[in-house]
Amino acid sequence: MVNFGINVNNREPLITKKYSIPDMFHMGAEAENLGFDSVWVGDSLLEKPRLDPIATLAVLADRTKKVKLGTACMVTPLRNPIQFGQAWATLDMFSEGRMILGACMAAADDDRGKLQYEVVGLDPRKRSAIFNEHIEVMKMLWKDGVVNYSGDYFNFENVTFETGNEEVPYTPVQENPPIWVISNPSARGNKAVYSPAIRRIVEVGDGWMTCCRAAQPQEYAAQCEAIDLHAKEQGRDPETIHKSYQVTLHISDSKEKAIKDMEEYVGSYYPTQYYNLNEWGPIGSAEDVIEWIETFADIGCETFIMRFGSFDQLGQMQRFADEVLPAFQ
Repeated sequence: MVNFGINVNNREPLITKKYSIPDMFHMGAEAENLGFDSVWVGDSLLEKPRLDPIATLAVLADRTKKVKLGTACMVTPLRNPIQFGQAWATLDMFSEGRMILGACMAAADDDRGKLQYEVVGLDPRKRSAIFNEHIEVMKMLWKDGVVNYSGDYFNFENVTFETGNEEVPYTPVQENPPIWVISNPSARGNKAVYSPAIRRIVEVGDGWMTCCRAAQPQEYAAQCEAIDLHAKEQGRDPETIHKSYQVTLHISDSKEKAIKDMEEYVGSYYPTQYYNLNEWGPIGSAEDVIEWIETFADIGCETFIMRFGSFDQLGQMQRFADEVLPAFQ
């Protein structure tokens, strides 16, 4: 059985007046009412600015009761791991154990992508190694309650939130808050040669999320196979790595209108970049969307996170709930 999440799109209130902050929070609460399994927000400090994900998730934790809450994705290296570990543990407390950390390092291909690392004093060229250490520190903090860590980028000695006066330990509700590594790894045509991304997914992640492979199910299949094979080589059960996909889609009876609306949306969201719309996700009828989901579910995708390529976010979510969800229930 596949799961479905909704990205409430915490960037959109900044790029259009058609989707307000109250609309965004209403969308999160309504997603739960409509039967979705999870609600997600994104993150980008400077490259694609948006409402702060931690603050947004805190409100969503209050507005919802059952759905999982997560980030798709959180650029974790931009935060101090102790401070961020505290914030994430707090969210897990607020939500009573419903958090999923979708963690990424973000691209640094353009000036703003590099700048968001530089303004926090980090070298964007080192973001992969920083990401790995960041995850190690957070896991230590959550598991042990104290951090003693010596790395190339982070060094902590006996750091703890406990002073001896607390009656309740400062820990997440979940014993091991799940971390899904977000990346678009390449198997490079040789499944015996693993990219650093695939190794990272297996060695530090509880799950994997990707995107931008909508027209290439064979590549998604190759990536799933590569992850599973590396997991077995590391003595890990591949079933413990949850596979997910964030898909940008648009449902419409008119293919022409769907493409036009999607182009307008993507152009506003990514004003300085060009993307092939076919790689984002299905554009067309509910039947087209169902067929696309079935293809990727058969490959092994367990959770689909829907990001609607439209300025009518609420209308698209309702239509998805009415016309697509029933096919998978």
